[in-house]
Amino acid sequence: MQSTLFIFTGLPGTGKTTYAKTLAVDTHAKLFSLDSEMHKRYGDDDHVDLEIREQATKDELLPEIQSLLSAGTSVILDYGFYKQKEREKYKQIAEHIGVPSRIMYFAAPYETLLERIGKRNEEEDNIHHIDKEILDILIERYEIPESESVEIIET
Repeated sequence: MQSTLFIFTGLPGTGKTTYAKTLAVDTHAKLFSLDSEMHKRYGDDDHVDLEIREQATKDELLPEIQSLLSAGTSVILDYGFYKQKEREKYKQIAEHIGVPSRIMYFAAPYETLLERIGKRNEEEDNIHHIDKEILDILIERYEIPESESVEIIET
């Protein structure tokens, strides 16, 4: 069976992680959640800038992702992928290995996002607190995928 690289993109609260967990079980894929992977490496330490932590974590995971794809294991990247350039980078990595990629864009109405992140913020094991102000900043920074090859999942 050929491996596939699943590239999940969307704002917090769109259901990416929930969907990723189900897909990982259904397809026997290896799931990498950027928030979880960063928390493993840095814990709650915010002395290092978020963008630096994110990039260092992605750089550290890339060889494992490439190895898994080359060995025939599908990989799900629950990274958010806010920028088109980064989505394309990972798509090209998959193409270079010779495996297909699927960019899956998760979308939900603003009020739904607020409700979901509010509930998540109340959870004891929540490792990534996001409030309305942060969500608004993320919405401003997010580049909505416009390619015809993107799968849209409305939640």
